[in-house]
Amino acid sequence: MLDNRPNAAPLKRYLFRSVVVSVLATGWSWAQGLTPLSMQTSSLSAGALVPLRTTSKPTAKPAKDPGATLLVEHIHPLLESHCLICHNSESKKGGLDLSTRQALLRGGDSGAAVVPGNAKDSLLYKLIAHEQEPAMPYKADKLPEQVIARIADWINAGAPFDQLSLSAVSAVNQSEGQAAGNSVSKLFVEQVRPVLETQCLDCHGGKFKQAGLNISTRELLLRGSDNGVVIVPGNAQDSLLVKKIKHEHEPAMPYKRKKLSEKVIAQIVEWINAGAPYDEPLKMSTSVEQVISQENGSDHWAFKAPIRAALPVVKNRAWVLNPIDTFIASEHEKRGLKPLPPADKRVLLRRVYLDLIGLPPTPEEIRAFLSDHSLNAYEKVVNKLLASPRYGERWGRHWMDIWRYSDWYGSRETDELFNSQRHIWRWRDWIIESLNQDKGYDRMIMEMLAGDEIAPNDPQVLRATGYLGRNWHISSRNVWLQDTVEHTAAGFLGITLKCARCHDHKYDPIAQEEYYNFRAFFEPYDVRIDRVPGQPDWTKDGLSRVFDSEPREATTAPPFLPAIYRETYRFIRGDEKDPDRSKPLSPGVPEVLGNHEIKIHPLPLPLEAYNPDLRPFVHQDLIAQAKTEIERAKAALAKANQTLAKAQQRVAELPFLKKELIRTSQTGEDPSDVSARTNSSASLSESLLSLRPFLLGMAAKKQLVSPALPRGENRGEGTVTFEEGIQPLLEKHCLLCHNSQTPKSELALDSLDAILEGGALNGPAVIARKSRQSPLILYLRGDKKPRMPLGGTPLPEEQIALIEKWIDQLPEEDPRLTLDRAEAARALAEKQLALAEANLPALEARIAADKAQYADSPDPQAQQRLAKLAQKAERQANILKAETNLLRAQQRLIQAESKSKPQDERAKQKNVEAARKQLEAAVATLAQSVETYTPIAKPYPNTSTGRRSALAGWIASKQNPLTARVAINHMWLRHFGKPLVPTVANFGKNGRPPTHPELLDWLASELMEKNWSMKAMHRLMVTSSTYRMQSSAGDPKHFNISVDPENRYLWRMNPRRMEAEVVRDTVLYLAGQLETAMGGPELEESIGEESRRRSVYYRHTPESQMVFLKIFDEAEATECYARKESIVPQQALALANSKLTLTQARLLARHISDQIGSNAGKAEFVVAAFEIVLGQLPSTQERAASEKFLSEQAELFRDAKKLTPFRSGSGGEIPPAADPHLRARENLVQALLGHNEFVTIR
Repeated sequence: MLDNRPNAAPLKRYLFRSVVVSVLATGWSWAQGLTPLSMQTSSLSAGALVPLRTTSKPTAKPAKDPGATLLVEHIHPLLESHCLICHNSESKKGGLDLSTRQALLRGGDSGAAVVPGNAKDSLLYKLIAHEQEPAMPYKADKLPEQVIARIADWINAGAPFDQLSLSAVSAVNQSEGQAAGNSVSKLFVEQVRPVLETQCLDCHGGKFKQAGLNISTRELLLRGSDNGVVIVPGNAQDSLLVKKIKHEHEPAMPYKRKKLSEKVIAQIVEWINAGAPYDEPLKMSTSVEQVISQENGSDHWAFKAPIRAALPVVKNRAWVLNPIDTFIASEHEKRGLKPLPPADKRVLLRRVYLDLIGLPPTPEEIRAFLSDHSLNAYEKVVNKLLASPRYGERWGRHWMDIWRYSDWYGSRETDELFNSQRHIWRWRDWIIESLNQDKGYDRMIMEMLAGDEIAPNDPQVLRATGYLGRNWHISSRNVWLQDTVEHTAAGFLGITLKCARCHDHKYDPIAQEEYYNFRAFFEPYDVRIDRVPGQPDWTKDGLSRVFDSEPREATTAPPFLPAIYRETYRFIRGDEKDPDRSKPLSPGVPEVLGNHEIKIHPLPLPLEAYNPDLRPFVHQDLIAQAKTEIERAKAALAKANQTLAKAQQRVAELPFLKKELIRTSQTGEDPSDVSARTNSSASLSESLLSLRPFLLGMAAKKQLVSPALPRGENRGEGTVTFEEGIQPLLEKHCLLCHNSQTPKSELALDSLDAILEGGALNGPAVIARKSRQSPLILYLRGDKKPRMPLGGTPLPEEQIALIEKWIDQLPEEDPRLTLDRAEAARALAEKQLALAEANLPALEARIAADKAQYADSPDPQAQQRLAKLAQKAERQANILKAETNLLRAQQRLIQAESKSKPQDERAKQKNVEAARKQLEAAVATLAQSVETYTPIAKPYPNTSTGRRSALAGWIASKQNPLTARVAINHMWLRHFGKPLVPTVANFGKNGRPPTHPELLDWLASELMEKNWSMKAMHRLMVTSSTYRMQSSAGDPKHFNISVDPENRYLWRMNPRRMEAEVVRDTVLYLAGQLETAMGGPELEESIGEESRRRSVYYRHTPESQMVFLKIFDEAEATECYARKESIVPQQALALANSKLTLTQARLLARHISDQIGSNAGKAEFVVAAFEIVLGQLPSTQERAASEKFLSEQAELFRDAKKLTPFRSGSGGEIPPAADPHLRARENLVQALLGHNEFVTIR
C-alpha cells in the first residue's frame, strides 16, 4: 500500500498538492489551454487529503480567524508550491499574478478569480465545481468535494492573503528534494539525468519543444505538454511519460528510436514515485547537438550559402555559348547524352518572343531576323524584347502568380470587402513598372515588405506594399497573418513554414516557436487606403498601403476590423483560441538559416506619412468637391423648379380639377422650410407640427386618382403583365441586390410600387412609355455602369426587349401625383442646396483648424480660436443635414402610405424616427459649449516598429542561403518548362533535390553579383545553347530517350503549352486588335471576350476569373507557385466556338486578304495565314490540304441550302462574310487558331 512505501509522508504531500490545487496549477489560463497538474483520486481516502507541511519549513502560528487558518494551513502552501511558478509578477500566465491579494482580486484575462465573501459567485469556485466551462482542473477529473468545500470556505471567509514570493517555491522544491533522500538524488544524477539528456532533451527542451513539452527543469516538466499532464509526482503508474516509454501509449518514446531497457524504465518509475526531484536544469552536450544537427537536417544543401563553383571543363566546347552550357554539357558527358541541334530560326524566334513578351513575332519581324546574318543577330532581338514595355506585362504576370496577386473580392453587389484590398491594381502596376525598369530583385523585396518604412512619403514605392495588403481578411486576423507568414516564407525562401504552425516541423529543423517568431515581424501591421490626387473619395480610388498600427479590439459594426494585438504568442497546437501567454515572443528567423542578428529599431515617420490628409492636394480636392456639390445642388434645384412648373401647368389644363388643388407654392410659401421657423430656443415639436398641413395634403392628394387616368397597367392584346412577364425575370437576375430588405442604392425591384418609386440615384427605375430613357434599361444594357445584374451574366437581348415592351405599355402617371412628386422634389432640392452651401465653410474651417493643430510653430490661442470656429460651422451644417434627412424620410413615409404592405410603412417610419433623432441632436448642439470639431486629418501612429524592414533586409541579404536560389528556380521554370528544383516552394528536406545543384548555386551567385538584375538572368538563360536547342528528337528510338526519357538533363528543349493569358492576347494581337494601353484599375472579367486589353489587366480573384482564361489553366489566386497544364476538350471548343476567336478569325482573314491583294489566290493566302498564325511556312501537304479546304468551303457557302441551320450560338461580334471565298478563308484562319502548333511553344 501507499503508506508502506519509503518516505510516505513526502509522497502524500505530493499527491495532495497534485489533486487539491491542480486547478491553481493550471494557472487561471483555461482560455489558453495551459496544462494542469492532476492525477486519479478515486483510490484516495478522505483522510489522505489532509494536507501535511514539510518538516523543513517553519510552521506558522495558528490563527484564530478561520479564514487565516485555512490560508496558513492549506491554501498558502498550495499556492506557493504549485501556482507561483506560472503566476508571479513577472510571468503572469493568463494575465494572472498571485503574488499579492490585490493582484488576485484584479484577476487575469478571464476576470476576477474570487469574490471575497461569496464563493458561489467566484469564478474559481464555478470552474472547480464544474458549473462553468471550461471545467477545472483543465482536462482532468473533478476535484473531491472536500477539497472544493475547503476552497469555498476560504473564499467565504474573505479570501485573506499574505505576500508570496518565488523564493518560497524554491524552498519548497529544495525541501521536497531533500526529503526524498540522498538515494533519490543519486538515482537522478547517475541514472535518470543522462537518459533524459541523451534521449529526450533534443525534442523536448532547448530549441525544440515538441507538443509544447519542455523537460529542462522540474517546474517546466510539471507544466506538462499541449496534451496535458506528463508526470504525476509520486504516482508513476498514472504518469503519461511512463506509459509512453513503456510503449503503452502512442506515439511511443523515445520517438522513432529503440525502446529503453526495462532497467532504465524501472529507474524512471522509481524517480517519479519519489517525487521526480531535479538537482539542476538539464544540459545538452555538444555531442547531442551534433546528433540533432545530423538528424534534423541542419546540414541540408538549401540551408547552406550557395557556392559559386568553378566552371566545369567539358569536351564539347564548341557547343558552349555561356557558363550555363558548361554545367549542362558536363551532365551530358557524364551520361553519354548528345544535345540536339539548334532550333530552326523561325521556331527559336517565336519561342523567345513568347517567353519574354508573351506575344509572337510579326511576319515582318520574322523576315528581318532571317535576313540579319550578323553574329549577334539573336542577341539584338533579345535586347530589344527586354527593353519592350510588353516584357513587364509578361513577366509581371509570372511574379503575380508567385506572389498571389488577387483583386479585392467579397460581395461586390453590396460593395463589401472580404479579402485583399481595394485599388490593389496599383501593386500590379508597380510590379510591371519595376520589371521594366529592371529594379533589383532585392529592392523589390524591400519595397513589398517594408515600403512604408523605407520610403514612407513615396506613393510610387508604397504601392508595393499591396503584397501585404493582398492578405487582408475581414473575418480573421489569424488567417490574415497565417497567409502573410506562410506565403512570405514559401514565395521568397522556398520553405514550408506552415508545417511548423501547430508543432515543430516534421522534416526541417524549424521549431514551432520559430514560426511565431517569424509571425512577430508582421504582428503590428495593418492596411489603410490613402487619398490620391483628383479623387477625394477613397472608396472610388486610393492608394492601398500598409502601416504598423496600435493595438485594437475587433469591431462589431461597420467598418468591420479584426483585432490587432501587441504581443505574439505560440498557439498551442496551432489553435488561436489557445495561446501560450506565459512567453511573449519577439521577432526572429529560423536559426537553421543562419545566426544573423537582426537589429530592429523603431522608425520615426514624417508628418505626412502618419497624417496623410494634411497633404495640400487632399484639402484642394475636398474643397473642389464641396464646390461641385453646390453647383450640382443648384442644377438640381433648377431642374426641380422646371419640373414643378410643367406639373402645375399640366394640372391647370385639366378641366375637371379645381384651381385650389394648385399648391401654395404659387404664392412663394414653402411649408416644408423647418429652419425658417426653428431656432435654438424653438420647440422641436412645433417645428414638426408645422409640416403636417403640407404632408397631409400630399397624402390626401394621392387618393384623388382620376378614373380617366388609371395607374394600373393598360391591358390589351399582346400586353406584357408585370406579374407574369417581368417579375420572374427580375427575381431571377436582380433581386439579390435590389430587394426591399437590402436595396442597393435604395432601389428595390421586387414590386411594381418599388420600381415606380425608384432609388436614390436616378429616381423611378422606369419611365412610362419611354423604355429607352428608363434607368433600368440603361443599366441592363450596360449604357450606365455598373451593368446589371451586378456580377452576373448580362440578360439576353430578347429578355431586355420584353421589359422594354412592358415599360412602353405602362400608362403615364396621374398628373396630380406628378405634381406631388415635383413639389416634394423641389422642397428637398432647396434643402440640399442649403446643406451644400453650409458644408463648404464648415470644411474650410475644419481644414484651417487642422493646419493650426499641426503647425511647425504651434500657437495655442490660434488653435483654440480656429477649433471653435470649425466646431460652430460644422454644427450648423449638421443641423441642415439632419433637417434634410428628416424631410427625405417624411416624404418617403407619405409615398408608402398607399402601399398594402404594412411592413414597408414601418420601415419608412424607422427612417423618420432616425432623422428626427438626428435633428434633435443637431438642435441640442446649439446649447452646448464643447469646443470640438471633427478633424479632416486623422493621424496614424507616428512611428513604425521597424520590424518588417529588418526582416526584408534579412531576406534580401546576400548572406541568405535561399532567396537568390528560389528566384533563379522560378525564372528557370518559366524559360525551360521544368525547374531546377522540382518542388518550387519547398527547398527543405521533404522537397526534391536540384537536378543541377552546381548550376543553381552558380546562377544564384551570379544574380547577386549582378545587383539582383533579373534582365541579366533572362539574357543569360535565353542566349545559352541549352535554350536554343530543338524540342523534338524526331526519332522515338533516339539514344538520348533511352538514357533520359524525362529530359531531366536537358539534352533537348521542353515544348510547352501557352499560358492562358498568352493564348488570349495572341489571338487579339494577330488580328491587330490588342490594345497596348498599360495600367489602371482592373477591368471586369465578364467583358474579356469583347474588350481588347491585355489579360493581365482583368479582374482576377478566387471568385472571379475570365471564363476563357480559366479553361486554359490560369493561375489560382490563392496559391500558384507553378501553373498546372491540362489538355481537355473544352480548350479546343473555346478556340473553335468562342466569340473571341470567331470575331478575331474573321478580322484576321479579311486583314490577310487585304494585304496580299485582290488578285492573290488560295496558295498565297495559305502561306500568309500559316506564317502569321503559326509563325512558320506550311509544308507541301499542309498547303495542299488547306487549298482543298478553301475550295470545298467556298463551294459549300455558294448554296445556303446545304448549310446546317443552328437556332443559336455564341457567334461573333461581326457576322461571317457574305462572299463564299472570304468566308472560307475565315474558317481556315479559325481552324489554324485551333491548331496544336498555335498553342504550343516549341
